Amino acid sequence: MAFDALSLSVLVKELREKILGAKINKIFQPEKDELHFLLFNNGNFRLVMSANASVNRFCVTAYPAENPLTAPSFCMLLRKHIGGGTICDVKQQPFERVVELTVENKNELGYRQLKRLIFEVTGKSANIILTDENYTITDSLKRPDAELTSKKLLVKGAKYRFFEKTKLYPDEFSLIDCAARDFNGELFDFYASSVAGLSPRTIRELCALARNEKKNASSALKRYLDNLASKKPQIIFDKGKPCDVIPFDYVSYDGERLCFDTLNEAHDSFYHQKDKALRFAEKSKSVSTIVKNALNRTEKKLGIQRQALLEAREGEKYRIFGDLILSNLHRIGKTDDKLIAQNFYEENCPETEIPLNRALSPQQNAQQYYKKYNKLKKSLVYNEKLVGENSEFIEYLKTLSFALSVADESELPEIEEEMRRAGLLKAAKNNVKNKSKEIKSTPRLYEIEGFSVYVGKNNTQNEQVTFRIAKAKDIWMHTQTVHSGHVAVIAENRDVPPSVLLKAAEITAFFSQARNGTKIAVDYTMRENVKKPSGAKTGFVTYVNFSTLLVNPDEHAELLKQ
Repeated sequence: MAFDALSLSVLVKELREKILGAKINKIFQPEKDELHFLLFNNGNFRLVMSANASVNRFCVTAYPAENPLTAPSFCMLLRKHIGGGTICDVKQQPFERVVELTVENKNELGYRQLKRLIFEVTGKSANIILTDENYTITDSLKRPDAELTSKKLLVKGAKYRFFEKTKLYPDEFSLIDCAARDFNGELFDFYASSVAGLSPRTIRELCALARNEKKNASSALKRYLDNLASKKPQIIFDKGKPCDVIPFDYVSYDGERLCFDTLNEAHDSFYHQKDKALRFAEKSKSVSTIVKNALNRTEKKLGIQRQALLEAREGEKYRIFGDLILSNLHRIGKTDDKLIAQNFYEENCPETEIPLNRALSPQQNAQQYYKKYNKLKKSLVYNEKLVGENSEFIEYLKTLSFALSVADESELPEIEEEMRRAGLLKAAKNNVKNKSKEIKSTPRLYEIEGFSVYVGKNNTQNEQVTFRIAKAKDIWMHTQTVHSGHVAVIAENRDVPPSVLLKAAEITAFFSQARNGTKIAVDYTMRENVKKPSGAKTGFVTYVNFSTLLVNPDEHAELLKQ
């Protein structure tokens, strides 16, 4: 659900009771579009303001965020002007998605000063602006481009302008009744074009309350505003996944609901998860693009090298041309541009036509062919090596691509670190914190009929599963022709029953590139039959003495232990 002015009014009222009079102890900026304020007011708590284009957030949060080592410039500016200050007012522009925090602080000379932090919770154009007491802009989190700036000036020294009233307020009931009677169109369109502060989701609820009749437009708004005061915030679930957050029990919504005591708690739970998922998707997409581009470049180079290899394998004919020219010097005239001679290197000595350069002597023509032969001979060795290396690198990139497709937030840093070691990402800046912080995620752990089954989802986890967790007599699994995670069934000197092998194989198929297919071939063998070639990339192994199961992919989430 997009923020609208009505739900924001409830949120501001709740937050006003909590943060009014709070002291701002710390300010940090964990993301380029997100600010966190550590406040104290009869206890410590954290206020988050997120101007992310996809997910705006304004709430007291229970979820911590990492404080970056280097603060961005806007964060440093806030620390200078409002750090250590006291929030003395919290208010909302009437029926607009704009929240204003007034902070009292002291300047460099110790005199009292007021600063205003204005949060425009307006979706894609959301922004956070710092002004002085008279609304003169000091700076903003986002600096709009010239087109936006011409509509609303957000530059240092300019006066901040609140949104002008262009629609009816939701509590102007008599005017709304008149406007609805004169409106030529559907009730939904009337609310969207004529009444301020409403999101499409809110309008659908109003239409349900009004039974889609324009004569009930104002009465539906009255009921909606009354319901806002009921304080029954809920998160709506669709097939077990949270899909929306609402300030009270909507009649237009069906499905599973989770109730909260305050709208702040509901927003914090819902938008934190949504923001987390979106930011992970953004980071994962950027890393996946790097892998995809590297794969395209390497495949293009491999095509060129294979073509050069084919040409190099034809080099032997140029040595033969040179030998035939030297064997037939007496037959070559000064003006001849070709030589037709019997090729004594082939059975029955067939005639072969050899092109000649008239500007060169016969001996020089022979030397030219010998030089070309020697060049192609060296090229053959060089390109055979390159084709082998790039073929291996392509397979490695495909394992990274697969790992990214099944990774979660905790596993992405591990994949990024592996890519840095492979030279696909720039190395992180060295500092004490980075050196002391080990990037490590844990393989999945299943329990199947008393047997522990470990599943690796990326190359680093695969190495851990295969060479650190699994012992020589444990069962090791991998899909036959496509990339998959390494799976180890910990036998502990017991015979592994067929039912355990079958379920473990189904899990192996699920965590593979063939997870959407059927009848996937999964190989299994003793761990002692799995080897890592010397100098091989992370996660690359070879195995022998295996058997194969044909299974359909299944995650078996009910068996997941960790």
